[in-house]
Amino acid sequence: MTRPQCESSTAAAFVNEVGEFEVSVVASIPEIPFAHEAGIWLPATREVVFTSNQFFPACMRGKTKVTVSILSLDDNTLRTILPSPPIEAANGGTNYKGKALICQQGQGEIASGLVLLDTSEPYKTQVLLDSFHGRPFNSPNDVVILGLDDSIWFTDPNYGKEQCLKSECLLPNQVYCYDPKKQTVRVVADGFEKPNGIAFSNDYKVCYITDTGAFRFDGKTLKVDSTGASTIYSYDVIPLPSGKQAGYTLVNRRVFAYSATPAPDGIKIDSNGNVWSGCSDGIHVWNRDGVFLGKIPIEGGVANFVFTDPGTLIAFNETRLLKITNLKVRGVLDTSL
Repeated sequence: MTRPQCESSTAAAFVNEVGEFEVSVVASIPEIPFAHEAGIWLPATREVVFTSNQFFPACMRGKTKVTVSILSLDDNTLRTILPSPPIEAANGGTNYKGKALICQQGQGEIASGLVLLDTSEPYKTQVLLDSFHGRPFNSPNDVVILGLDDSIWFTDPNYGKEQCLKSECLLPNQVYCYDPKKQTVRVVADGFEKPNGIAFSNDYKVCYITDTGAFRFDGKTLKVDSTGASTIYSYDVIPLPSGKQAGYTLVNRRVFAYSATPAPDGIKIDSNGNVWSGCSDGIHVWNRDGVFLGKIPIEGGVANFVFTDPGTLIAFNETRLLKITNLKVRGVLDTSL
């Protein structure tokens, strides 16, 4: 077990706010990026569902493979599951009424969209949404639930095309709201290079969306563009003109924070209202005013992570699954779950 030092000019203040955290390795598979995205905490079973990065075993003959795995927090055991039907190029996800709601980036003839996964055998899946006005989504990346009305909000960048999962994209890079009760879907934000992580504040009055435009792909090769977005935007969450019964939308877009290292990916809020985001050198933390507090340095960076038990989070470090403990804060979970 290691206890890294916070790399911040206000290290003492950061530790006082976040805690004298400790980092341990739960699992390591050096040759496979098995721990990449999602991070879905299921309190009822004390499990975390997560997805791998893309990898290309010889038996796949060049076709992308992405796995879905489940970590049991009770004994730190891992199992890789086989959803049925499969989730093609799974990425981000969230807890939706006790099940795993996962972003399916799609591949080939398999459409992009949102898929609901039952995390007990035989791991049945159900496609909730796969198009907008008849056009397929680009490659949904991350998803969250608005507890005010249980609507589903998700980001849809064009990484699918850049990573050769599909040949073309037919929609701009946008953020959507899906109301499963009314079967309606709306665009709630645009103007991004690559909309990625999404989270709501403790009181659901603010929505935070990350833009990872600094990360670009040339086929399978990741490139960093220092002039690209490495930014977190914030919006006010307000009822639609017809009232709360009609749903909610986003207004007053502004820059919340810019990350000194690329690029803020997965994003979460803690019980003090601080904003956490996975970056290329660890997990960065800002206060609710957008002031950088410090970071938990992790070599190789973190795409995403999830708060679990009070004072604990699980972080995805590609070839390593990490547990961070002794935090003074806990994560904010959707009140609708």
